[in-house]
Amino acid sequence: LDEIRLLRHPERRTMLRAMGLERFNANKLKPYLKMSEQRFGILTSKKTNLIKTHKREIAELLRTGKEEKARIRVEALIRMDFTIEAYELLALLCELVFERVALIASEKECPGDMREALSTLVWAAQRTEVPELKEVATQIEFKYGKDFVEAARTGTEECVNTRVAHKLSVAPPSAQLVLSYLEAIAKEYAIDWTPSETGLSAEALATQAMPGPTGFSIDVAPGSNLAGAYSTAVPSAAAPTAPVAQVVGIDNGAHGAVVGIAPTGAPPATQDALPKAPPVAPTAPPAGKQPPPVAPPGGGADDDDGHPGAPGAAASSDQQQGGPPAAAAPPPSGGTSTDIHDLIPPAPTTAAATAPPAGAPARNDDGDAAAAAQGGGGTSNIGSDYDALAKRFASLKK
Repeated sequence: LDEIRLLRHPERRTMLRAMGLERFNANKLKPYLKMSEQRFGILTSKKTNLIKTHKREIAELLRTGKEEKARIRVEALIRMDFTIEAYELLALLCELVFERVALIASEKECPGDMREALSTLVWAAQRTEVPELKEVATQIEFKYGKDFVEAARTGTEECVNTRVAHKLSVAPPSAQLVLSYLEAIAKEYAIDWTPSETGLSAEALATQAMPGPTGFSIDVAPGSNLAGAYSTAVPSAAAPTAPVAQVVGIDNGAHGAVVGIAPTGAPPATQDALPKAPPVAPTAPPAGKQPPPVAPPGGGADDDDGHPGAPGAAASSDQQQGGPPAAAAPPPSGGTSTDIHDLIPPAPTTAAATAPPAGAPARNDDGDAAAAAQGGGGTSNIGSDYDALAKRFASLKK
């Protein structure tokens, strides 16, 4: 009755254990041993059914060429086989202790023939899925003390059953055992399978675990089934790139500015390597004609009264005398002109501007054209248009 009350109130039981008031009870040990034995039988039956399912899955993997995955799955199968083997042995030990409870209760010290069985049950209590076995280990601790239980849990006195210790260890199975399981499954399911090379010697196969997967059993392009595309791989050609020009310098020759362009990757050109404009032979003016004066940049020729003339007026007057049109003066070397007149192209020369109109007065002594004095015709109109264009450019520049 007291035991039932303690089971209904586990906190009281914990308190009694903490105070050291709970003692060994053979009547409590026997039912826990019997329940542990039955629990081992249930777990063994469950794992046996799982092994049958695993064997079919592994056989299908071998049939489809998934050997690396089959190796991993067969390790789990071997682990379940080991566990079942250990559980069956532990069930036998539980039955042995159950039959000798009276001997254990009568002896103050552990009998020699029962030491391995009791130590193995204590060692396996923390490594199995049987909660009842933990209660068996607790009763053994009440009987023989903490030192006995601690030695059994750590295995320092080598009193644990070696077979149970090996089957419940966490070490992976050897590579030779894995291959033997795979060969047995392939033979049972009539699968024509030959194990692949593992890279281990005969001695290493028996002592070492199976190496990790390298991916040799994985197909190329498994989703699209286009593995043939990888057998004739076409090397990818680099896309052509357009050459980038590089400005290497400017040379002010007789015909104006000449820009040097070098292709990409070429060494930088020096000033001496720049292209030069061909020299122009000077031409003599026609007989009886003076060379036309060159107007300064940005303005026309001044008249004799000191007033600046319209841009291009001097050139227009010379053209009226029959002289050749004056060439535009090149910008001064070493810089860029900022005058708006330098940026405006010269006024177009027309036939009407080149030849004086019929009945036009002759050029006076002061160098002014009669058409310019009369106003409203000839080059005066061109000059006024030129000034208007210059003002527009000036406003745009602002």
